[in-house]
Amino acid sequence: MLCFLIAGSYMERKQGTLLFFVFMITLSFFTAFASCTNDSLDWRGFSCANYVLYSYILIDYLFVLLQKHKRTRSNIIAGAVMLGLIYFAT
Repeated sequence: MLCFLIAGSYMERKQGTLLFFVFMITLSFFTAFASCTNDSLDWRGFSCANYVLYSYILIDYLFVLLQKHKRTRSNIIAGAVMLGLIYFAT
């Protein structure tokens, strides 16, 4: 739950509440489908969705670093703090 709180707060700040909600519903469907086809017909957790959120945040942070007009001090610090919190939460 702590991992989702950290990643979700960052994503909700970047996307907005409604778009984040739609993103999470879609993400939950596809990760549940992937875990069911990989293991069995039981869906046993939310860890796949958390890992997808982590990779989305990492890729977003890399693109922020590469785009000059988005590379502000607050975006760099917020992304670095988020990556640090994700590392310590897992």
